Amino acid sequence: EGGDPVDNSTAFNCTASCPAAYPYKHFPVEASKIGPYCSPEQIQSGFRLEASTTPMFLLVALACAIFLAFALCMVAMYCRQKNKKDAVKMTMALAGCEDSEPLRPTNVGPNLTKLRIIKEAEIRRGGVLGCGAFGRVCKGVWMPENESVKIPVAIKVLTEVSGAESSKEFLEEAYIMASVEHPNLLKLLAVCMTSQMMLITQLMPLGCLLEYVRNHKDKIGSKALLNWSTQIA
Repeated sequence: EGGDPVDNSTAFNCTASCPAAYPYKHFPVEASKIGPYCSPEQIQSGFRLEASTTPMFLLVALACAIFLAFALCMVAMYCRQKNKKDAVKMTMALAGCEDSEPLRPTNVGPNLTKLRIIKEAEIRRGGVLGCGAFGRVCKGVWMPENESVKIPVAIKVLTEVSGAESSKEFLEEAYIMASVEHPNLLKLLAVCMTSQMMLITQLMPLGCLLEYVRNHKDKIGSKALLNWSTQIA
């Protein structure tokens, strides 16, 4: 141990590790003539034995960082999915049909080839949203038969339909409504043929446009009203 082996070749002592006074291990290029030796100075081709654990430490730190980043991503995705589920449940609560069973959003499109006729047992009516000349609209839940889902819907109960001829006309108009696709129109999901005909449509959790106009009439300009009127027409 100690110094240059060429200058001090008779003072060598084989050891398992370099002492503190000669911390750097040197591997000469001409290994056939001179074997590895310890030196007090760091040489370009040598390295400190105590520093040999640094690469392993860096690998462990890098692996931990990657694992932590992956865990954070998984937690973020879980929180995002949970927030979506909570939003759906909140919509149900606002609609007055809160339930702990699994839900599905109301973006269910109508069957454009066949009008879906459902049973009265598949729907559950809630509070009244509004009334008109042809009946009233209730909030509710549609539970399709043989499916474990609940869909928040608006149920339009018609009071003026009576007789076989009226029922036929009602179905023809309902089929046309189910075939219409427009961003400004609510989608018809199904119809229920009972003593009081019912149209099952998407539920708008923010309420109807009429109530919004009434509540914010002082804040709505003529341009917005004209635009809405054009869309409705």
